[in-house]
Amino acid sequence: MKRVVVLLLQGMFLMSSGPSAGQVCDTAVQAFHKGQIASAREEALKCIDNGQATSGVYKLLALSSYLLQKTDDFVVDMDKAIELNPSDGDAHYQLGRYYYEKKLYKEAMARFEAAVKLDPKNYRAFYFLGLCRQGNSDEPGAAEDYRKSIAIIDRDKIHYGWPFADLGDLLSLQGNKEGGLSWAYRGTRNDPLLPYTHYVYARILLAGEASGEVEQSLKRALELDPGYTQAYYLLGRYYTKVGDKEKAVKAFARFEELKNNPVPSRFGIRR
Repeated sequence: MKRVVVLLLQGMFLMSSGPSAGQVCDTAVQAFHKGQIASAREEALKCIDNGQATSGVYKLLALSSYLLQKTDDFVVDMDKAIELNPSDGDAHYQLGRYYYEKKLYKEAMARFEAAVKLDPKNYRAFYFLGLCRQGNSDEPGAAEDYRKSIAIIDRDKIHYGWPFADLGDLLSLQGNKEGGLSWAYRGTRNDPLLPYTHYVYARILLAGEASGEVEQSLKRALELDPGYTQAYYLLGRYYTKVGDKEKAVKAFARFEELKNNPVPSRFGIRR
């Protein structure tokens, strides 16, 4: 469910920044924006049958197929979009996201690398390329890609805190707690409505000492995303560390409840 929510949001981003409705298919675009995904897919197929087999139509068709859990069709349709327009970096990025979520990191990296080559301002692709490198134990490469993503975000004044948080987390794991805290904190300032930044900041803090700022950051994360499972676990650890047994028991109980009955997150939080 999480991936569906994330991809839907990305799809709306794609349709707003990619081809115009006229270049795609008016009826399909309108249905997609209304959340009528099955209708959007059918209208896109009709447009293709009527000779409007453009890259934009296939991208919309691919996103609709994914949301309808037709993942095999998603790959075929996005590949077709790329075949029709090889210079579309966003299509490579969308396919890279799919491969990343399937843990096919080699395939994902190839797509993200193509995406940033075609569009050097694709900060999302740089970020996910960093995640792939970190997953492959290439920590220097991951840090470099996170920094490239952040440089674009800073320059264009974009709110996107993920690379800040993950760079901070990576540096902290390498023993550079001060640097890690600095980057994680910057993430909370860049994207204050993203619960992940507050969670990572609290986690790095708690690795040192159980200051009140840990509780404050975790409560902010949970205020933004009440179903944030890991945040409750970390909150339980915090209360255990400060000796508040009653609150620790409640936090861990909530963690177990959400672990067994996860709640979809509109933020795409990695549960």
